[in-house]
Amino acid sequence: MPNATSRDEMGRAKINDLVSYFVDKYGGIDTVPFQKARLNFIQSMAAYSVACYILQIKDRHNGNIMIDGEGHIVHIGEFRQSSRKATLNRAQTLVSYLT
Repeated sequence: MPNATSRDEMGRAKINDLVSYFVDKYGGIDTVPFQKARLNFIQSMAAYSVACYILQIKDRHNGNIMIDGEGHIVHIGEFRQSSRKATLNRAQTLVSYLT
């Protein structure tokens, strides 16, 4: 994925503090680019976490979790689910809850 960094790449580069990563990439904490990237990260991480929990998606590790150029969390690779039937039931429950 162009203009993105995996969490694994960050770890190998000894970048273990996301605030420092965001400051280096987007500018100081009080800058507009930093604030936009932080909001993108928070919103995408919340959506990603809820979806993975409800759908019981597995195969999450630092090699397939990326942060794109705008601060969004992006999952690459295939999603593995615990049980197709349980996942369908959770998906139907989620859809009925949201509608």
